[in-house]
Amino acid sequence: SHPFFSLRTAFVSIENSLGLEEDAPEFAGVGEAYLAPWAREMGMDRLRAAFALALRLAPLCGAFSWAATVRSLPHALRADYNIQVPSLLQEFLSNADRI
Repeated sequence: SHPFFSLRTAFVSIENSLGLEEDAPEFAGVGEAYLAPWAREMGMDRLRAAFALALRLAPLCGAFSWAATVRSLPHALRADYNIQVPSLLQEFLSNADRI
């Protein structure tokens, strides 16, 4: 998947660990630091636009990954992880108007 998708997972972990909202100002610095290595090649404005799109699309990519993972689990374990796919799809649909 695209390297910008992986930062969504980090953001979710930060949100859950620190009790922050997804639009908390603390995330701005994390995103900027993550994008910095690509800045010379692409410029920060293009990177910010690509990153914003990636954050909106990342739940869809995650849903496909989780679907494959859940299908590969023994039947007895599927119920423990089944919620991931619809949850990620709902997140994607919630963001769809911003794409």
